[in-house]
Amino acid sequence: MTNRALPAILWGGLVAGAADIGAAALIWKIPVDVVFRSVARGWLGKAAKDSGLQGVLIGAASHFFICLVCAVLYVFAARRFPVLTRQPILCGALFGLIIYGVMTYLVVPLSAVGPRPSPPVDLTLLLAILANVMVGVIIALFAARYARR
Repeated sequence: MTNRALPAILWGGLVAGAADIGAAALIWKIPVDVVFRSVARGWLGKAAKDSGLQGVLIGAASHFFICLVCAVLYVFAARRFPVLTRQPILCGALFGLIIYGVMTYLVVPLSAVGPRPSPPVDLTLLLAILANVMVGVIIALFAARYARR
């Protein structure tokens, strides 16, 4: 890993993760600790709802780990495909859509949450998809910034 990859991964993953949690809290109009316990549901199942600080910490660690893994994937893919850093808005938006698809149709159904019915197409769903696009763009912008140094 080069000196430029590590800051791109850390800043991209952490900033994207913080923005995503903030967006989730705004979209669903719930406190951040409830969002983190919702993430912890992937590990703890329904018990996450009453898991207190432990659930918040599990959810926060899981969420930021996932965001950092996404940043690792993007930064290393950008080494092979330089268009990812030359066109960070477009490529990041597409990456965000991929993140949404993988999380919604693979990760969550395989977690303790289990399969869920498809949500209705409404403003909340569109905002959730947009939040994932934002995550991808943030990661791509940090990858592009550090690729140019």
